[in-house]
Amino acid sequence: MISERTLSPRELARAIGASESSVKRWVDAGRIPAKLTSGGHRRIELMPALRFLRSSGRELAHPHLLGLAPSTEHDLRDPEALAEWVFDHLREGSVEELSQGLLTALVTKITEPAALFDGPLRCAMARVGQLWEAGRQGIYLEHRATQMLLRVVDQMHALFRPPADELVAVGGSIDGDPSALPTRMAATVLASEGLYPVNLGSDTPAAALLEAADQVGARLVWVSVSYVSDALRQGEDISRLVDQLAARGIACILGGRELHRLPLSAGAKAQVGHDMQELAHLARQIRREERERPSKDTRAGR
Repeated sequence: MISERTLSPRELARAIGASESSVKRWVDAGRIPAKLTSGGHRRIELMPALRFLRSSGRELAHPHLLGLAPSTEHDLRDPEALAEWVFDHLREGSVEELSQGLLTALVTKITEPAALFDGPLRCAMARVGQLWEAGRQGIYLEHRATQMLLRVVDQMHALFRPPADELVAVGGSIDGDPSALPTRMAATVLASEGLYPVNLGSDTPAAALLEAADQVGARLVWVSVSYVSDALRQGEDISRLVDQLAARGIACILGGRELHRLPLSAGAKAQVGHDMQELAHLARQIRREERERPSKDTRAGR
């Protein structure tokens, strides 16, 4: 995958329209992580370089020099065109070019993860799902598309490295739910908003989410519900989890296409996220509350 590439300072400088000496200064100052070869030459891993570009707001003048410019006639700034482009690549199995194009869109801030997942990716996967209904080949294409997106979302996630010692979120798919993609997307959205996500993955019991939240001092727990096997029991488990989190002052957000099937208790104090952008909004709210909270020294009167 593209994330395994390394660059010389000269290659990165050409791609962003900067001088090689400037890139070397940024490396030496620790702004861009790099490793030294046995011969003493700087080598820059691609993903840290892309994180630097995104966080610094520097223009990526020549993305093709980094292998990021997709060969497409579509305008990736248009959500409908981007959805069409994603669908084409999912249908064709072109995972490398799909990864390159979506990373380009994120690095250049054409879109953000939440908007990408809610719009173009959701539309493209809905069309792939329609192929499922057409017969066996559609089933194969849907399974392959899901595996492709799991790989691509992991690439996207690598663009965001929030500090692990600050705001932490814990989440996963409800127990009995084998779906890995929705909760991985949620983790990527939270990382893009500055929270450190601990994704427990698919088929996660409510008790495990609570234990993990306690152990890592989570400020937020997310629960993805894409498949319901025992609505009554699972509804009781999630209602109990929500109450336990509320007693600890931990925010909770529930989402997923099958959430409506869970009979949650009337007093359950959890936010229902209808899309990834609501999850992103909650993450920003938590960060804002953290900034406004008095420091430990202030609260102690020092």
